[in-house]
Amino acid sequence: LFKSNIRDWDCSLLKLYFHAHDVDEIMKIRIPQHHTEDVLAWHYAKSGLFSVRSAYRLAHRLSLEEVGIGSTSSSNDGSRKIRDHIWSAPVPDNRWKRNLEVDSTCRLCGNGEENGFHAVVSCTKARALRMELRKDWPLIPKRIFAIYPSYGMLKQDGPDWLLLLLDKIDVDDRAQVLFLFWHSWHLRNDAIHGSGSVSVFGSACFVISYWNSLLNISHGRSVDIKGNQPLHQT
Repeated sequence: LFKSNIRDWDCSLLKLYFHAHDVDEIMKIRIPQHHTEDVLAWHYAKSGLFSVRSAYRLAHRLSLEEVGIGSTSSSNDGSRKIRDHIWSAPVPDNRWKRNLEVDSTCRLCGNGEENGFHAVVSCTKARALRMELRKDWPLIPKRIFAIYPSYGMLKQDGPDWLLLLLDKIDVDDRAQVLFLFWHSWHLRNDAIHGSGSVSVFGSACFVISYWNSLLNISHGRSVDIKGNQPLHQT
């Protein structure tokens, strides 16, 4: 697959044996300038080295795909990034497991362990945001976000609670739930690490306005950039 007497890829030869998209990836592989023995590389780790952790993650991802969970939120790249952020957010629970925190109790309400579920669902800040949104945002399914989360569909069923939730709801609800979680995290992050100036009411107004803009774009309607349209739909 190399050019004669030159340590470089033979592009024409690669195209003869591989698909075009594979050729592009192969051409990115740097070739050593000196002769070395070939080694096996583990494709699922950036270092190319096999580890039990990378194998476990691969097996876990494949098991989720088999039951149809992994694909539910992967169609939208933005949604996937939000989902992954919440799943591995640097909350004290995750930091405590890595011996980076001495206490994993919530720093805002002082009730319960501050994990990802608590941060965006059961903490007082997150619940206050949902209650404020319900006044003008009827799209949030009440069966998902009950006033007391344990009575609704939303439950902390282990570390995969978010994936399990997304698997139970339709595409529109899925996008809305992820967007709400993203801003719940922003509100919380400002209260703990920022100036604390972001209010629950202001956050609710932002969520509704931004969501309506996204709906207008998805339906091909023009977006009001001058602020002349009403904030809430009537």
